[in-house]
Formats: sequence, structure tokens, C-alpha cells
Amino acid sequence: MGGLLGARLVVFLFHVLGVYLLWITARALNFQPLTVGIGLALYGLSLPVVVYAQYAYTDLLTGYVTFGTGALLWLHARSQKSRYLWLASTLAGLGVFLHVKLLIFPLLAFPLYAGYLVWRQEKKTWSERLGQFFRTYRLAALATALSLTVLVILFCYQQYLWTGYFRPDGVFVLLEQQGNLDFDGFFQASPVYILQSLLGLFWDGENGLLFNAPLFLLTFPGLVVFTKRYPRAGVLTATVIFLLLLRQASYREWRTWGPPARYLTTFVPGFFIFSLYALALLLRKWWGKLAVLFFGGYTFALSLTLFVAGKFGYPEYRGESAYFSQLLSWVNLSGFGDFLTLTLYPSYDSVFEYWGAGLLTGIWLVMCGYFYFYTPPEALQ
Repeated sequence: MGGLLGARLVVFLFHVLGVYLLWITARALNFQPLTVGIGLALYGLSLPVVVYAQYAYTDLLTGYVTFGTGALLWLHARSQKSRYLWLASTLAGLGVFLHVKLLIFPLLAFPLYAGYLVWRQEKKTWSERLGQFFRTYRLAALATALSLTVLVILFCYQQYLWTGYFRPDGVFVLLEQQGNLDFDGFFQASPVYILQSLLGLFWDGENGLLFNAPLFLLTFPGLVVFTKRYPRAGVLTATVIFLLLLRQASYREWRTWGPPARYLTTFVPGFFIFSLYALALLLRKWWGKLAVLFFGGYTFALSLTLFVAGKFGYPEYRGESAYFSQLLSWVNLSGFGDFLTLTLYPSYDSVFEYWGAGLLTGIWLVMCGYFYFYTPPEALQ
């Protein structure tokens, strides 16, 4: 659609649509417009969103597709209209074209959702419930299975045209045969390594989410409030998030002890909704408003560094802004750019910083505990 520039414009278009989806979802959950507006401003200025909304990487788009699929399933659960189920399956299937890893999502989400639909049937025995389910949803289930199957087959055909392998992981097979990828050693099962990577996903100085997008400090406190309001949904959501993070943390051999920033960028649309629950409570207190002001100032300052230091560690590497580098070369200060880049990109791989991340996580858990014990009753209505 016009080369690299066209691809970037398409990504930005989907980002605009994704932000609109977040807005209408937040309003449907009865958040006040001021809360949603402040939250979206912090979200839109955060580095993962700014960078991935303008580069031809699919991780942020994958997040919007996943979130949109979940939103459509939610609409189906509320209205029982089959078109939402069909649209959800189509969106999930198209998401496979963005990244093969998204294939895992529909293969898990739709059987789980079908199990939920069977469970909510009013019949007494499970055989009666299954019979009622298939009578009620046979056309929607057929459309879901057909759309997913066709889109996955098309993706496999796309891989065949590229690599000669008619399978969804054709690129990985080709790279492994060429010696550029050790697929058998792609995962690490060491508990110490996985714990380090889990901490690095959030606290790594170069790629960690929370140093680059402070709004998401409110994600898990907000999930606590959500769980108090919707206990079963909260427990299920927390379990799924933990399993997905565990999968991301099991990859091996990254430059720092934290996996690349893009591994959490996929989660940020969903994380945003949970952060609103904590943000709404903070805006009720004077010290909470100061905290929100701090988040805003920090986020704005980080976004300004893009003019100085390029991608700020996104997606996987450090680099200076091309415009800033050209400006420094004109005044014979190119070395200053290297110094400034190292200052803005602290390599978070020393023992002290590893234990520091553990301490920060402990403080984060205390913050979650505060929201659990001091959530006002009116916030749960």
C-alpha cells in the first residue's frame, strides 16, 4: 500500500481506530469522560504507543486486534447476537496475518468462550447443556470455524509463497535450516532466568514497560479493583495475563536481562482499561491528583526524548534521532549524542539493578494491597 510510508500510515490509521475503540469501551464501562480523557492522554504519549503507532511493526496492532476480539465476545455475551461472534472470529483470523503468535489467541479464546456459553445454559445436565448450545449457536459456530480455518489456510499459503513451507511457522523453519535460528533452544525453563525476565519486562532500564510508560504502574492496582468488582472475571483475567507473561519471559538470549519492549507492547491496550480503575480512584484524592500530575509530567518528558534519541530502546535497539544527529554534526558535537544516548538508555543488567527491580516490585505489590483494602464501596457499584 505504498511501500514503507504506506505501511506506516496504515499502522497509524489502525492506531487511531484502536484509540477510539478504547474510548467507547471505557465509556461503556461507565468511566467518567475526564478519567478517560486523562488516561488516553497518558496512554497516547507513552513511548510504546508513540513509537509503534508510526513504525511498521505489528505489535501494537496485535494488541488492538486482541482487545477488539475480546470486546466483540463481550458484546456477544451481553446481546447473544451471532454477528458479534462472527465478527470476533474474523478479526482474530485476520490478526494471524499481523503475527503468527496471534494464532495461539483464537485457538484458546474461542474454545474457552464456547465452554462459558455451555456453562451458562439453564439445562440441568451437561449433555442437555451441550445440546442446547449446538442448537442455539450452530450457525455462529460454523461461521467462526470456517472464517478462522480459511484465514489460517491463507496465512499458511502466504508462508509457502515466501519460504516453500505450507505451515504457519514457515519462516522459523527456513531460518533454522539456514542456521540463523536455534528453534529447539528458543525457550529457557530455568526459574531464575524466568523470574529475571519477568522483572525485566517491567523494570529493565532500556526496554522495561514501566520506565518507558509510567501510566501502566496503575495496571495491576486497577486489576485488583476490577477483581473486587467482578471476582470471577478478575481471577480469570489475572490467570491469563500471568500465563501470557510467563510465556514471554521464557524466551532466551536478549541483549539485556529484559526481553524486548515489543513483548509487552501487545498488552498495552488491555492494560489501559485496567489502569483506568486505579486512575479513577486516584483522581478522588488530593495526593492522587499529584501522583497523576507526576505520571503526566514524566510521560511528557519521556515522549520529548524521541526528538533527541530516536526510538528510546524500541523496538529492540538504541539509537539517536536522525535529525538530532544531523544537528550535532553541523556544530561538531557528534560525540555528545553518544554520551546523551547512554545517559537516556541505562543498561539494566547489573546485580544491584536486578535486586533493585525486586524491591520496586515489592513496592508495587504494596500499592496493589492498598487498593485492595482501601477501595471505597462506591467504586464497586
